[in-house]
Amino acid sequence: MKYILEKLKNGVRLVLCPMRETRSVTMGVWIGVGGRYETDALCGVSHFLEHMLFKGTKTRTAVQISQAIEGVGGSMNAFTTEETTCFYAKVMNEHFGQAFEVLADMVENAAFRPQDIEKERGVILEELRMNLDVPAHYVFELLGRVMWPKHPLGRMLIGSEKTIRGLKRSDFLKFKNENYTARNIVISIAGRMDVDHVLKEASQRFNFLDEKEGALKFLPVVEHQVKPQYQVHSKKTEQTHFCIGIRAFHRNHPDRFALRVLNAALGENMSSRLFQVIREKLGLSYDISSTIERFSDTGSLVISAGVTKGRLNQALEGTLRELEKFKKKLLSKDELNMVKEYCIGQTALGMEKTSNQMVYMGESELCSGQILSLDELLRRMRAVTAEDVERVAHTVFTNERLNLSVVGPMVKEKEIANLFRLN
Repeated sequence: MKYILEKLKNGVRLVLCPMRETRSVTMGVWIGVGGRYETDALCGVSHFLEHMLFKGTKTRTAVQISQAIEGVGGSMNAFTTEETTCFYAKVMNEHFGQAFEVLADMVENAAFRPQDIEKERGVILEELRMNLDVPAHYVFELLGRVMWPKHPLGRMLIGSEKTIRGLKRSDFLKFKNENYTARNIVISIAGRMDVDHVLKEASQRFNFLDEKEGALKFLPVVEHQVKPQYQVHSKKTEQTHFCIGIRAFHRNHPDRFALRVLNAALGENMSSRLFQVIREKLGLSYDISSTIERFSDTGSLVISAGVTKGRLNQALEGTLRELEKFKKKLLSKDELNMVKEYCIGQTALGMEKTSNQMVYMGESELCSGQILSLDELLRRMRAVTAEDVERVAHTVFTNERLNLSVVGPMVKEKEIANLFRLN
């Protein structure tokens, strides 16, 4: 697969991956701003603004926006993260021009009608309440507060009821004008395409953008944790949900590939150690898994599960034991090979989808300024050794990186304080 990087006259970066074997094309408009760029008073503005771009433009209603894509068999959506916002559409390649024009229209001409803002405010407040009501969601929000106290990464990305209610039309217009700028935008397109046609369309559709950089900068993370941290939210539920958050590596850290292999061995699939021990052997949870999250200056490895009330301590002890094992004994040759083949296969198979390619390219260029080829990604995974995994385990599986959030009934905090630590 070949990646093509171009820059428009105004500074917009364009990343393309032609995939002749597909019938689809996925395009994404990436903006280098997200939740951690916001002030406390404007917390949630990036997410709210994302919603508003779907509510209509100067010439299209919200229904017409969706019909323009769905009416030709395509799909469209958007997402906001701590560091990015992305609007994307996937269509058959013959409808590329129409879909691309719709995305450009949304970014350039969003109307922000007062009545639409008020209706969407109600929708977002319901989304917030849903997240607070669902323990399996809220436990992740609670973990953020534990891991990043008094820092933008520890806030709810959606905002609070107070900030959502307080956002005004002028806030959206100012935030968009300052950050939806040419040098803060990457357009990522993967799939079947005529490259010359795409470049011509991009030059025409996105020439309206101001050449300036994005106005906002984020507050860097300063690591100051010295011992395990935890927070419990008592709630009458049938299960007790927990998340263990372990401070890990930033987006471009040289050990990120070894961490990926470690995570796959730990909890990324049904063959993983946590799944086999906590679910299959001990029968404590229907599902337990681990994931990696990376930011520009920090990152985390997060383990999550829901267990029958009264069995939290047993699940925590079993999970911590598994973490310790990575520091005490090297992965066997067979386990290491199996885990690396899993990582390699998942990466290669994922890149066959135009949507995954679009996300990989857009996020990489916007946040890292580099896009490693698929061959290079696979080479680096194959190069990971058992010693690399053990070294990373010794680095990250320490008490000064260990955090816990719990949502459930009758949780005894004193017991958690006594058992939640690594040897």
